[in-house]
Amino acid sequence: MQERRMHRSNEPTVATSLFLSKLTAEHGLSAIILASEAGDLIGGSELVEGRPTRVTESYGRKLAVIAKHAFEDEERGEPGLWKGKNNESVWSSRVEIGGTPYYLASVGGVEAARRAAVDAMPTCERILAA
Repeated sequence: MQERRMHRSNEPTVATSLFLSKLTAEHGLSAIILASEAGDLIGGSELVEGRPTRVTESYGRKLAVIAKHAFEDEERGEPGLWKGKNNESVWSSRVEIGGTPYYLASVGGVEAARRAAVDAMPTCERILAA
């Protein structure tokens, strides 16, 4: 049987980043990260020279810190106020995994960010539950 996953890891943060790299490419996003409610970076991916790669620590931390605020602004009807690299809007979704709140922040178009959030939930939940 052929392995469907090319890259894998038993480390949850690495596994999360590898999975989010796939979503970055599939949804045409510049970056996507998963953050804790406290603003800690769990994992993420960004496009570098047109290819998805693990998000740099500094950019990932920046997105993790603003993820909750971007979500709260969207809830108040003020979406797209936060900016990522290249002045692209940051969109954020609040998700619960095992009863714990997390934020999935995406840089790029709003529709792509929403589709990526829906696609991310089952796999992120499985990874973090391991």
